[in-house]
Order: sequence, then C-alpha cells, then structure tokens
Amino acid sequence: LITLLLLAAGAPLLTIAHLFWNNLFRRDNSTYFCQILPLLSTAGTISMCFDFSEQERFDASESIVLIPLPTRSMLLMIPAHDSIAMYLAIEPQSLCFYVIAASKRKSEFSTEAGSKYLILGAFPSGILL
Repeated sequence: LITLLLLAAGAPLLTIAHLFWNNLFRRDNSTYFCQILPLLSTAGTISMCFDFSEQERFDASESIVLIPLPTRSMLLMIPAHDSIAMYLAIEPQSLCFYVIAASKRKSEFSTEAGSKYLILGAFPSGILL
C-alpha cells in the first residue's frame, strides 16, 4: 500500500525527457523538481552568511556575490546527460569554492586552505581532461 502511494505521488515526475544543446542536457519534470533543493539551500546559505559576517565582523559582500555562481553550476549538473556536460558544470563550481575557502584574507588557515584546494583540484581536472 505504501509503495502504491509513493508511486502515485511520483507519477507526475515521470514524463518524456527533452534533450537539448546537442544532447548534453535533458529536461523533464524530475529535473525541475530536483533543482528546487539547490535554490533553497543557496537562500539559506546567504541568510547564514549575513549572520556570520555580523558575528565575526567580516565583510561578506564578496561571498554573497560568489555563492550564486556555484549554484548555477549545481543547476547545470542536475540535468547533465553526458560526462562532458558534468565536467563543464563541476569545474566552475569548484573554482568558486576555492575562492570562497580563501575569502577570509586575514586568516592564515583560509589562505592555506584555498591554495591547497586549488592545487589538489588541478590534478583531477588534468586527469579528466
């Protein structure tokens, strides 16, 4: 009975997928539904960023500008239908995360973390290419 209820609730999500951009991405109702979570988490992250900047006396204007950029990459990663599309979505996201990790310039740990992430992120990127 529970399985039938779950199938009935998920039935509108099962539709014919439309491929676009030379079959790199696919669009259907499930991709639209799955893209809600990154948008909601981004809104929550930006609201927490305001609280963090007040507590730490930290200028968060750069972080607030940088947070939507990886979100766009997440939104491109969800409908990715090809490994090239997945790679093209992951790379800008990782670069933005490196900059966000190193954004607290007065902290040695933050600068060190950003440089380590950049160096260690270059190896898998080079291997994938």
